[in-house]
Amino acid sequence: MKGKPLAKMAFLATLVLLLGLKSEPQAVVDLMRQGNAYHSKKEYSAAIESYRQAATLMPRSALPLLRIGRIYLAQRRYESAGEAFGQAYERGATEEALAGLGAAYAGLGDGERAIRCWRRALALNPGNAAVRYCLGRLHLRRGDFQAAQQEFEALLAQDARNPAAHYQMGLLLAGHDPKRAAEHLAKALGFQTGSNWVCNPIGESYSSADAEEMLAALEEVGREDNEARAAALLGVAYLERGELSLARRQFETAIQLNPEYADAYAYLGHIQGQAGQYEAGWDNLEKAITLEPDSVLANYFLGVYYRSLGMGKAARARFWRAVNLDPYNAALCVDLARAYLEEYDYLAAEGWFRAAVQRAPNDARFQLILAQFYVDHIYKVEEEGLPAALKAVKLDAKSAVAHDVLGWAYHLTGHWEEARIHLQRALALDPDLARAHYHLGALYAARGDVEAARREYRRAIDLDGEGFYRQRAEKAMEELEQ
Repeated sequence: MKGKPLAKMAFLATLVLLLGLKSEPQAVVDLMRQGNAYHSKKEYSAAIESYRQAATLMPRSALPLLRIGRIYLAQRRYESAGEAFGQAYERGATEEALAGLGAAYAGLGDGERAIRCWRRALALNPGNAAVRYCLGRLHLRRGDFQAAQQEFEALLAQDARNPAAHYQMGLLLAGHDPKRAAEHLAKALGFQTGSNWVCNPIGESYSSADAEEMLAALEEVGREDNEARAAALLGVAYLERGELSLARRQFETAIQLNPEYADAYAYLGHIQGQAGQYEAGWDNLEKAITLEPDSVLANYFLGVYYRSLGMGKAARARFWRAVNLDPYNAALCVDLARAYLEEYDYLAAEGWFRAAVQRAPNDARFQLILAQFYVDHIYKVEEEGLPAALKAVKLDAKSAVAHDVLGWAYHLTGHWEEARIHLQRALALDPDLARAHYHLGALYAARGDVEAARREYRRAIDLDGEGFYRQRAEKAMEELEQ
């Protein structure tokens, strides 16, 4: 996808929109333009309000509702997106409304309905590359590899230079046809037009690094003489990229090749637990422990399994075992600390968060985790949290989250100016960081600057795709109105 054609397409889309509105009252045209301007700046709440007003003035037009649906998808508010696209469908929008409904259903975990919507959209327009890509990705995640391959092959038949389709084909073929997989991954690198490329409307993006890392993984697998270990190595590469269905296939293959392969059972059990297949996951994790009681991996994954079921004490015991087996592993210390944190044992949690930093004193990630523990839980902020946050920024001055944590620590300890400086620095580094907008809003609210607080709270509401800071900001906005 080249920059200039995309820019031309955006211009043409805007032109078509304006031509379609030519017969509408000027107020409607102005509302749509206003909504588009807000949308482009990710000021989603204001954009939705403009589009809703336009939808009221244009009771037969689906266009404002389609725009609203897109915004809700961007915010991962899938139920609201589904409602907007459903209303757009009722107003006559078919292909785009069906595409949006499919994305909404996929986000809600209803794969069957998503597939039906996307197939209906493709029946109307077989050349819709974005919908075909989404369909292929959903088939892949569900483990229907043949159906996924058919969709990506169809994409490449339409556009042989589509880098994301080549990347997906590389993933699909790596396990049984590494030569063809490498060819597709090389093409993904060759056809990409910049350091990053995005090819679909469901929030996925890939970069040259993804293709390069998969090529490197294939080379490593090719050098491994042990077939079971080779299968597992590729499974780990898939798992690192969140490709659970492909990873699962590799670990199942590794177990078929070597029924005594403890790590393969551990990985497979972990993946099954992630997928909600708890009984099968438990069986495979127990098999791994039986085969190799001192396996760090098996004990760690069993701890993760217990934690996912809310069995805090059992999880802590497994994390303890893993740490004892690998005492210099900082990441294991963090998991043990979080197990204590879930039981509100702040003293023990603090000890293990600090232990992680001691094991990796120059790793900014663990220093930031320690600072977040103190600041996010408002625990020993002045004596421990503020120094920890200062060190986190020192280790990684370009981390927006580190500056946000430091800014919030300054706010909690009464240092207004320093708090403002670091929160604004966080947003300069990452303008879409919802937590920093929320914290800056709280800072302004505490200073009595209600308008500035509202502005920052609205940005947090617009940008938080997880919902945590959105909900807190919405509550804070309500309190401002009282």
